[in-house]
Amino acid sequence: MSDIQKVAVSLVLVSEQCSAANAALANSFPPHPSQPLASLRRDLISLLSLVYSHTTKLSIALNPATPTYKAALSPLKDLATHTSTLASNAASFDPIVHGRSLTDEVHHLVKSVFDAIQKLAQAHLSLMKEGAAKGKIGAAGEEYLVKTAAVHDLIDRARSEGPSGLSKDNVHAVRKLWKSRGEPIADAIAELDDVIESADGDEDDEESDASDGLSDADLDFGSYKTSPEQRKLAEMLKALIQNTYTLHKQVGAIFLASPPLPTLPSPPSNTALDALLDSASELAIASDELVSRIYSDADDTTYLQEARDEFGDALNTMGRVVDSFWTEPPEQKDEEVEPKKGSRRWFEGRFATLYAETKVIEWPKMDRANGT
Repeated sequence: MSDIQKVAVSLVLVSEQCSAANAALANSFPPHPSQPLASLRRDLISLLSLVYSHTTKLSIALNPATPTYKAALSPLKDLATHTSTLASNAASFDPIVHGRSLTDEVHHLVKSVFDAIQKLAQAHLSLMKEGAAKGKIGAAGEEYLVKTAAVHDLIDRARSEGPSGLSKDNVHAVRKLWKSRGEPIADAIAELDDVIESADGDEDDEESDASDGLSDADLDFGSYKTSPEQRKLAEMLKALIQNTYTLHKQVGAIFLASPPLPTLPSPPSNTALDALLDSASELAIASDELVSRIYSDADDTTYLQEARDEFGDALNTMGRVVDSFWTEPPEQKDEEVEPKKGSRRWFEGRFATLYAETKVIEWPKMDRANGT
């Protein structure tokens, strides 16, 4: 078998191995007993660095302008070996011991690297099949450079010490996702602002039309107008959702600090951190649903009530998760003492107040004659 044939076979093997590794990782179970997080993470970074080196050597050897097929055999062999080892390492992260958020992050990273390696192998195979001649390298000949850079970019970001780098532990993994869980709540506030501004614009238009002697019928081109009820409801919801967004940020700032703040009795468990992230997702969805009901029929309060109750349930769920960070039974309340910010009592009060604000949300009763 010639060197070019050996390279082709090896590229197919690496590509198939990446597919198999991805499938195995999706159905993997961590070993017992689990390995220390520090050593697992250190080995993962080392393996990624080796993969980086192997793909670099491979692409240099298979440069279509001056391919050296014999020189490509060694990095291909090493790539196949370390791809298998990388999959084994990622499968050793335990969702319970090391944290589900961190484990998901590691699995996503490694699967992305496998996908990028597979695409790189396929790019080299395509070039070999086309038999690109020296000095005639077009877009197809440059594709392997793009695929090589994709592998390098994934690994560079994982190895970096910045916010895009591989999380050091589950706290960092949850904190990395926490902001994105709050973005739908911020979007809901922006949508309510649009509704209120639209209502203000409608009022200005009506005053202008009245001065021109034009009626609504004269200018009815099928445009949507915000009703007085919608505007009033938007104002009520905006106050609620803004307070929810503030609470979301406060929870993240206190419970996802590293090292833990002294207001917490002990470092939070991985299970509690993952549950907190889940509750944030649930609250974000409930916020979006509640705001969307502003477009429902004001005469049928069922839709708004359902979304309001779901929002209240999501709020209570997060409140229970937050309370679980304190493992000891709650102390007897001293109503005369102001609770310290970030304390158990302080959060109890914040969630109770927000829940009370939720229960009074309803379609306003408007006097249609004067819009009040």
